[in-house]
Amino acid sequence: HALAEGLRTMRQKTLYAHEGNFAVVEGDFLSLNGDLGAFDCIMMNPPFAKGAEVAHIQHAMKFLKPGGCLAAICANGPRQNAELKPLATTWEELPEGSFAEAGTNVRTVMMTVQR
Repeated sequence: HALAEGLRTMRQKTLYAHEGNFAVVEGDFLSLNGDLGAFDCIMMNPPFAKGAEVAHIQHAMKFLKPGGCLAAICANGPRQNAELKPLATTWEELPEGSFAEAGTNVRTVMMTVQR
């Protein structure tokens, strides 16, 4: 809820931004089934707990327009390499400790998918 409120506040401070061109949708992403429409670009930093980013990224692909690009950070583990890397247009390993300030030393990658 706090993140959605932050986006609403940002919208109020952004020139020419309004609900029609800067919509804030608050809810469980995995429960959305096309309700948001399709997007040219999707940027994600999904939750990593228990490989949750795999399901989030696979679900986000359903919202990507043909010709669109998805960019996401994900863990660099065996499950991610098996399920996400084959979908990726690019797969760039990030330096160790990239998220140490956030309290984690999980090995990560930045992946993109070009439709």
